[in-house]
Order: sequence, then C-alpha cells, then structure tokens
Amino acid sequence: MLGLLRGPEERRRLAQQEIADAHPRHLIFQDRLNVEYLDDAVDRLPAAKRLFYRRLPAWVSQVVSTYANRRECDAVISWGERQSLLFALILKLTASRTRHVALLYWISPPRKARLLRLVASHIDHIVTWSSVQHQFAVQRLRIPASRITLTYHPVDQRFWRPMGRSTDMVCAAGNEMRDYPTLIEAMRGLDIRCHI
Repeated sequence: MLGLLRGPEERRRLAQQEIADAHPRHLIFQDRLNVEYLDDAVDRLPAAKRLFYRRLPAWVSQVVSTYANRRECDAVISWGERQSLLFALILKLTASRTRHVALLYWISPPRKARLLRLVASHIDHIVTWSSVQHQFAVQRLRIPASRITLTYHPVDQRFWRPMGRSTDMVCAAGNEMRDYPTLIEAMRGLDIRCHI
C-alpha cells in the first residue's frame, strides 16, 4: 500500500513530539496499515528525475511519484482532495486500473464536484468524515452509496485525555469551514480564555 502524507523530516519531527506526548499520533496509519509513504521517494531517484520532480509543486510531485510506483502496491490511499482528484485524473487519462481509495473532506465546492464526477470511475472507494459531504456525493454526484464510507474523524484518545487539572479555556482548531467570528462574538464578556 502507498499513502500520500509527509516527508521524512516531518515524520521524524512528529515521531519525536509523539514520544514526548506533545503531539497526537499522526504516524499510526504507517504502523497499523503497513503503509509506505512516498513523499521522500524523490530523494532516492537518479539526479535527472530528481531535478524534474523538484520543479513541480510538492503535492504534484507526490502524486506523480505515486503514479510512477503504483505497480509496487496493492492499492493507493490518497488523503485530501488535491492529491486524490489529480491521482484519479491521471489514472483515467492513462486507463490504469490501480485500486484507489480516496480520503476526502470537502467535495461540494463546484470545481471539486465537477472534477470528482469526471474521475469517480477511477476511485474505488471514498472515505469521508462529513454526513453532508456523503449525502452530496450520493445525491448530487450520483456516486453509489456502496462506494462511500462515512466514518468518524480519527482522534488519538491517548493524547486527547483528561489531564487532572482545572480547565478555564476553550480551544478551537482547524482552517477550513470554521466560523471563528461567531465563536469570538459568543466569547465576549465571558471570563474564559479562548485559544484559536
């Protein structure tokens, strides 16, 4: 199996933070699913190919590298719309039948939806964390419900646990589909810290 995630330096940094209990476990998929991440595969290529890949945006380089190595795996797991849709498009254009599982968050924006409809034939299964996006894919894009799994977003229960101390803060995270102005307005006048 192959996955699209982070390069080796990022994985080393995350591993150190996980050991120090300073960061949730991000590398659990590698351990549990026997996944090989190809982000650092570019560093092992001959010089001429390395030069080609380094001229591409990092996420495009990941997809092209994964496509080039697709025969070495049982399936490709792609995480995120950009990587997943581009990989599926390349599979479609080359008539490749590589098994492809796409983990998708937000497919309803019109451009993404049109592209997904075009390349859905080259995504064997979609996993999403949003019931709204699941419903959109089935009802609007006409992707069979049997090819889409709605699941809870993974949470590292070892990291996110009660710490045995008093709490006096609200913490909000994320950079997409968040309504921070409403949260800030709701916090006005309250004697509670808010960390965004």
